[in-house]
Amino acid sequence: MYRQGLRLVFRVESNGDITYLSFLSETKKDVDSWIQRINTHAIPAYVTDLDLHDAKREDFDFHYESIIRQPLHEAGLDFPERVDMKNEEFAPPQWKPDSFYKRKEREEARSKSRMKKIRLVIFIGTFLVALVWIPHWPLDDDMNVMFLMLGILALLFPTYLHNAWKPVQSLLDTVMVGAALFAGLTTANLYTPITAAYYSTTWTTLLIFAVFHNGAFFLSRFRNKKDIRPTRKR
Repeated sequence: MYRQGLRLVFRVESNGDITYLSFLSETKKDVDSWIQRINTHAIPAYVTDLDLHDAKREDFDFHYESIIRQPLHEAGLDFPERVDMKNEEFAPPQWKPDSFYKRKEREEARSKSRMKKIRLVIFIGTFLVALVWIPHWPLDDDMNVMFLMLGILALLFPTYLHNAWKPVQSLLDTVMVGAALFAGLTTANLYTPITAAYYSTTWTTLLIFAVFHNGAFFLSRFRNKKDIRPTRKR
């Protein structure tokens, strides 16, 4: 179910410059008030069935004329008394000009770059923990394991909320964490003896992490899929 409102877009010309103002109106009283002002001042007005929810100013600047629309006096406007709720199968098609896709590509590139930096920090941090801290753990102390796993999950999980990764990303991240842990332990063996018990404990820790980590990843993908609003194609 989705809220449905009216997106008002004003094209303002001043001294040869054109700017666009846009805001949302969700009540019949407010919509009627705007229509009355528009009619009073004989302002040309148009209506479109396209969903303009995700449109930005740059989209209007370059592609306003591409919006399929009808004059208001011909199309009319029947707005409900209250904020309406619509089932997703009734969602109108979105207006997605070229600038929309280019902006999404830029946002996706920035997001992926930020997430890769987070993964680099996790790899280096996990390696250092295995190098300096794990060799001194009491083998029967589960608190250290819990803090390490929770710390890694707290850093990784927010990156999964963007739905920008392949379905195998959590498995790759598990391999990354495992590689950092065992690389750190192996390096630590150069300055202090690392017994087989530490490798066994680390392996058990990695398996526990893999269960919770991959479970969180697939739950986040399921959530992201539900939140994606399907729309009809034009």
